[in-house]
Amino acid sequence: MDTIKKIGTVCAVFAKNFYTAIAANKKLFVILLYLVLIHFAECLAWFIGKVNGTLFNPFLQGLWSWVALFGLALLCGNIAFKLFLTFIIVIQALEAACSSFLSIVFSLRLRADAFAVLAVSSPEEVKEFYQMFIGPLNCVIAACFIGIIICILIFLWKSTLKKSLYMYILAILMFLPQGINTLRYCLQERYDKIYERNSICDLIAQFIDYKNNSKHLTKMAENPVLPQNISTKKQENITCVLVIGESAARFHHSIYGYPRNTSPELSKRRNEMLIFNNAVSAYSNTVQSCSYMFTTQEVNNKSDFRYSFIDIFKAAGYKIVLLSNQYRWGEFDSPISLMTAHAHERHFLQEIKAGSYDDALYPLFCRAIESSEQRKLIILHLIGSHASYSKRYPASEGIFNKDNRINNIPYQVDKKRAIDEYDNSILFTDKLLGKLCTTISQRNEPAFMLYIADHGDFPEQVKSTARSGASKTQEHYEIPFVLYGNKQYRDKFAELWTAAGKNTDRVFRSDWLMYPLYSAAGITYEDFPENKNLFSSSYEPPEKIFLGDSSCLYTYRKNPYLDTNTVSENK
Repeated sequence: MDTIKKIGTVCAVFAKNFYTAIAANKKLFVILLYLVLIHFAECLAWFIGKVNGTLFNPFLQGLWSWVALFGLALLCGNIAFKLFLTFIIVIQALEAACSSFLSIVFSLRLRADAFAVLAVSSPEEVKEFYQMFIGPLNCVIAACFIGIIICILIFLWKSTLKKSLYMYILAILMFLPQGINTLRYCLQERYDKIYERNSICDLIAQFIDYKNNSKHLTKMAENPVLPQNISTKKQENITCVLVIGESAARFHHSIYGYPRNTSPELSKRRNEMLIFNNAVSAYSNTVQSCSYMFTTQEVNNKSDFRYSFIDIFKAAGYKIVLLSNQYRWGEFDSPISLMTAHAHERHFLQEIKAGSYDDALYPLFCRAIESSEQRKLIILHLIGSHASYSKRYPASEGIFNKDNRINNIPYQVDKKRAIDEYDNSILFTDKLLGKLCTTISQRNEPAFMLYIADHGDFPEQVKSTARSGASKTQEHYEIPFVLYGNKQYRDKFAELWTAAGKNTDRVFRSDWLMYPLYSAAGITYEDFPENKNLFSSSYEPPEKIFLGDSSCLYTYRKNPYLDTNTVSENK
């Protein structure tokens, strides 16, 4: 009994002294309360946006790391304390605001790929995003939020840290919960869990990951490591055309069963093309998806940065011309710029005229295809169906509207007008593809066009427009994949055409794009992986494909629109 009383007395003394230490610094502990409230608000946004199924588990796990950071600040000197907390407050506020916006508006977490998107976003894209998603009310909320941050910082710098022995003990005790979590995850070898619930630590770790990825791309561009014995087959003249669509959902193309006739030009050429029904994107945003398509980097081997397919084509004696209607931000700081650095010619239309439509690429294409080089690879990177959809085609081309909408849409739709605009953009892309096919069909040498989208989109639900690797929505990954060949090509590559035709229903992920592209161009090299070549009889599709960085397994399905009908006469 006496032992219990002594323990109680000691605890009471410690509690009293802790209370005295806190009371002496009560203004500073208001800052801790602010950090906790902001963390709770972010977790609440995750819950409301259905990013997390629970509220208190992520809140409690993240709470200990914020308490530990505050405890670390208490061990600093007065000025260092204020500088450290100023950094924490500003970074947490910005991160929480962006994360909450993405969670509530798009049901997404703020992830590392956001850095990649920001790195290649031009002022024009930022302006479009602002006009589409950020209204006056959000600006007022942001202004109030910034005002609160300024007040908190003023409050902090007017306060003074009053140290004592018990303040140091308290600071050490504030590390204990996070220390226990850290030890637990280390023993489980789940090191990412140590920081994932602390948004600042997680963001810093992901930013470092992005910078390392950029360094690998830079090194690859400066010194590609090519395979041995790159060679071509006997043909002397061949024209290769690769068209990379933008945000093109497979099931919004009429060649895949969509009720609206969004692919009339491709449909005319069904007998001259192969339509692959089971292609998916390796990622659901442009930067990372293109990185997978252009380089040896794969979803299952993200650290493989040896070369881009442009380097292989160049070594095989091809002239490479890139015609892009995408925005470019900087000459060498963009991942896409680095991946295409070795092309002989690069033209970025948005630098010449912001808001250019994709059909402006056609005159440049005609000039490139008429060049005297015997072997050519022409890459067209479209703006396609990039949001805002209505800005991707002239108003005169907008034939789909409220008068010919689809009945019984198999989704809960946010805005039907968005579907109209999206379908018009798909139709406008098809018109350009038709022109390319016509020009290719008139060539005297073998020529082909491979059309594939960087990723899909989900116009039925505008909330899903912002995509990241965390997206579990299949519509973000299901893409069109079409191979068109003129008569000379189909005759000369009859064996390839037959083998590829047998694989039209087999699953294919876009991080293996370079291998069928090499095969279509007649390029091979030592240890060529035929098992990754969709145009080969030796192709072996992956047993399982997970969508992006999510744990969601891709499964083939028929077009959800196949059981619907439309009032439009344009079928």
